[in-house]
Amino acid sequence: MKPARSDSFVRGFAWLVLAGILLLAGCERRPRVGRSVASWRTSGRGRDLHGIDEGSAYFGRYGQGAAIIIWADLLACGFPIKATLDRTRDCAKYAGYLRSASGARVNVECYVTGRMEGTMTIHGQEYDLANGSLFLVQFRAPEIRIAQINQDVYDVTSRYESRRQLLENAPEMRTFYENPGADTTEQ
Repeated sequence: MKPARSDSFVRGFAWLVLAGILLLAGCERRPRVGRSVASWRTSGRGRDLHGIDEGSAYFGRYGQGAAIIIWADLLACGFPIKATLDRTRDCAKYAGYLRSASGARVNVECYVTGRMEGTMTIHGQEYDLANGSLFLVQFRAPEIRIAQINQDVYDVTSRYESRRQLLENAPEMRTFYENPGADTTEQ
């Protein structure tokens, strides 16, 4: 009788393992969503350019890379932007705001469905991520300025070397921060 009991136990356990494997294989895996922030200040070059020589950036993480980068010209910029999965829309959601020490705010709401896929609403203006996932914010202009840069930032990290490479790949970033009175509808 013992062998029959052992066989049924093994069979039951095997069915349980098989059901678990089928359930896990059938479930679609959701991308990892998260965030990181970087701030920097370089000195010794004479005239520092805010946004380039000093500033901060928010990195909205998605999967193994970055979904969005919001690059600001303030060293002490606050980024209370939450990164969550929006199960209703089946996408990543980044929502919150940037704030300066003086209290100026820029609201952010972004929905990401894939690499450079989704929409970003920043400071009341809606953008399509297919046109770039890098956003520049200039608080130090007479009025807050926003620009979308046509750049895929998926492989950019918050590390210094990666940020420096991004600046080399997108020279329009320097141009944006060098011209604080320029039009705010840059893309």
